[in-house]
Amino acid sequence: MRVDPRKSWYDNLADVTVNGDHQVTFYLKRPQPSFLSLLASGWSPVYPCHVSPRDMRSHPIGTGPFKFAELKPNEVIRVTRHLDYWKPDRPYLDGIEWPLKSAGPHLR
Repeated sequence: MRVDPRKSWYDNLADVTVNGDHQVTFYLKRPQPSFLSLLASGWSPVYPCHVSPRDMRSHPIGTGPFKFAELKPNEVIRVTRHLDYWKPDRPYLDGIEWPLKSAGPHLR
């Protein structure tokens, strides 16, 4: 069983409604100016509803500058340049390789 250590961040969230394909409304129990910062943090991912959390841990998808390429548990994680990234001519690298048993990433 997995427990989300950030669950308490959202104790003030009363409800969420969907207002279309690209909009939602968050209803809070009381004012909380930090709520947007919590959502924007790198620790609050938004998963696509058609992909299970289990699949996201082993083959993540997203809209960032790199696309997931390969995971070899206890060996390596590889990502490749996202050719359809929203910002033209980015990223500058063709990919990144993280050896899981060494000190840091290898840039390509």
